Amino acid sequence: MLQLVAEGFSSPAIAGRLAISARTADSHRANVMRKLRLPSRAALISYALSRGVLAPAMATRRGPGGRPRRRLRSGRHAPP
Repeated sequence: MLQLVAEGFSSPAIAGRLAISARTADSHRANVMRKLRLPSRAALISYALSRGVLAPAMATRRGPGGRPRRRLRSGRHAPP
């Protein structure tokens, strides 16, 4: 769960991957954040990076909602 959230997946996308409901995915994310005393998803991503759960390169691969970000012709990512 932590890795999927940190990779930028939305609750519905996480739910689909884990075969659970989106609401259950939200609850799991909220429980992880509560237990780690983290105030936001951004803090959760930072925590994952600091603990090695998520490689630094993975933090920028996905756009909002867990969708892969579009690439521009120059090879750079388009803004979200």
